[in-house]
Amino acid sequence: MDKTRYTIKGDPNGGWEFVMLLDAHKTAESAELLMKTIDRKFSEIINSLSLPIHQTFKTLEDFLLSVFKSEAFRSQCQQVEGETACLLCVRKENYLWWFSVRDNSVYLLYPDLACRAGAGWCFCGCMGVWE
Repeated sequence: MDKTRYTIKGDPNGGWEFVMLLDAHKTAESAELLMKTIDRKFSEIINSLSLPIHQTFKTLEDFLLSVFKSEAFRSQCQQVEGETACLLCVRKENYLWWFSVRDNSVYLLYPDLACRAGAGWCFCGCMGVWE
């Protein structure tokens, strides 16, 4: 049975939004592990989001990869049943960044972009693959 979980967090001043969408297969254990891991590390994610825009996304990507590739996280993954597709999205200023593992997709449906054909917006993403 598939289990979908999501988290939405944002800067109280409107500077950024963070969305985590998880699609768990077989059990929700792996999704719960991801949610707990991100919650524990969220102050460090906020630190990345507080950096100037030219540093934010590279720093965030490097940090998330270090978390997901760590021996501690990988060891915890060995203890859960099931798997989870993971999509993390961040909007900061006029930038949309995403980190995707497995089969989740992101679509930006924003009325201003339809009129302006994307002028003034930048889209960047990362497909995470590791063993």
